[in-house]
Amino acid sequence: MGHVTAALGYGGSVSGGQNDFHLDQTKVFGNVAVTAAGGFTNVAVLPGGQSNPSEVSGAAGVTVNAGKFGTVFFNVIEELKIPNGNLTLTGTLGACSLSVGEPLTVGKEIKLTNADVRLAGSVAANALTLIGSESVSGDVVGTVAVTGPVKFTSAQGTIHVRLLGPLTAQSVTAVAGEGVALFTLAGADVTGPVSLTSGRGAATLSLGGATTEIDGAVAVTGLTDAAVQDEATGTARYRSTVKVTAGRGAANFVQTNDSTLTVDGAVTVKGGDSGLAQLSGSNAKTLAKDLTVAGGRGEAVVNLSGGKTTVGGSLTVKDALETHVTLTAGSGSAVAKSLSVTGGIGPDALTWGGGFRVAENAAIITGGGVAALAFGDAAAGTGVTKNLSVTTGNAADVVTVKNFGVGGVTAVKTNGGRDAIHIDASSFASAVSLDAGAGDDTLAIAQVDLNAATTFAGKATLRLGAGNDTLKLGRPAPDADKAVFSTAGSAIDGGLGYNVYEDDLGQGLATANLVLTLFTNPV
Repeated sequence: MGHVTAALGYGGSVSGGQNDFHLDQTKVFGNVAVTAAGGFTNVAVLPGGQSNPSEVSGAAGVTVNAGKFGTVFFNVIEELKIPNGNLTLTGTLGACSLSVGEPLTVGKEIKLTNADVRLAGSVAANALTLIGSESVSGDVVGTVAVTGPVKFTSAQGTIHVRLLGPLTAQSVTAVAGEGVALFTLAGADVTGPVSLTSGRGAATLSLGGATTEIDGAVAVTGLTDAAVQDEATGTARYRSTVKVTAGRGAANFVQTNDSTLTVDGAVTVKGGDSGLAQLSGSNAKTLAKDLTVAGGRGEAVVNLSGGKTTVGGSLTVKDALETHVTLTAGSGSAVAKSLSVTGGIGPDALTWGGGFRVAENAAIITGGGVAALAFGDAAAGTGVTKNLSVTTGNAADVVTVKNFGVGGVTAVKTNGGRDAIHIDASSFASAVSLDAGAGDDTLAIAQVDLNAATTFAGKATLRLGAGNDTLKLGRPAPDADKAVFSTAGSAIDGGLGYNVYEDDLGQGLATANLVLTLFTNPV
């Protein structure tokens, strides 16, 4: 059979009616073109047996135009092959629906265009394009195999597509011009980039299945919120960069299942003006390059806990309001370069333990809110190889150092406020400086029963500043918890105020290398 052309009417009326066109065990060596003036146009590929599928072999393929007010339903009930051409379903103010129950193979492009576009079923094509002026939706359980690009566009509305079966594609692009973009890929194998953008709403990319592999860059951008949800149950591999950007709301990169996550490029999570920026997940992660989590005026959260986690570059966390950082992943977890945390005017929290190490420098700067900073825990090996710098604001800050090691210079400045600094079973290989600023501060060294000394190998210069301060050094003998100052000229200065050092508790002056000034024995 050569070319097939069918011109259909309204099917009874402009607003309703139905036109039917069937391909039933049909071999067309040319093209098929179906045109309707409106109404409902149903094109069905009917059963012809697996040995005799319908086939349209022309270079243009199959074209269905439903007209300005028309709706197209294209149902593949039996196998259809369009080996050399396209499958094009077109309308203006109606809907296009492609429902695939049996294999559909298209040599060129599958393209659906209308106000409302829907996709269901397994497809194989060189390219897949869905354009809906109002919405694009799909719930596909079967396989989507595309040798070229996959593009979904909703000019004025939303995109809500779930590709729940295996997906192969050269690239994936989804753009929701005015609404929300929700896109789910399960078991994706994409050789190029994946991009999801919403014009006025949120953008969420969910990646699931047993295995996910994306070779190109992953970028999710939402005018309000933006999220990448890694829901893989096996392994997830991103061979380039991952970037999540929220305009006014929250930005999230979340690992939710038991997957092993690997990202070969840099990871950037950027929250909006008043939103959250977060990276979290309790399973193993390998991030080969830099990790940056930056909020606007909301909250920056990094939660690296659970399975072993490595960051091949630097880790940077910052927000104008508050930061919450947890580094407690399993043994061997590390940041290969530097750690930088910069807080804002709100409260900041850091929990650093579990053997997590930073190979270069660590700099922690908090703002005007209360800072709760915990360096180290019961796990051995937690620490920083080079320098540690800590600066807090004028609130009542708490700095706890336990079973923690610093290989370089340590500088701590807590500024004003009623600050508390607790140091136990830790080691400082080089010089240590502390400026607690004005306020009634407490400095307690080697007060917890851990049966280990706190050692200052370099010169220690500790100043508690103006205020009524309290100093505690070591536990009574024969307890091993004591403060050891190894370099002559080390000093602790209480500053102006009524400062108490209670040596009657058996703490004793640690060594001849330490000088105490401006302290009073209350007994």
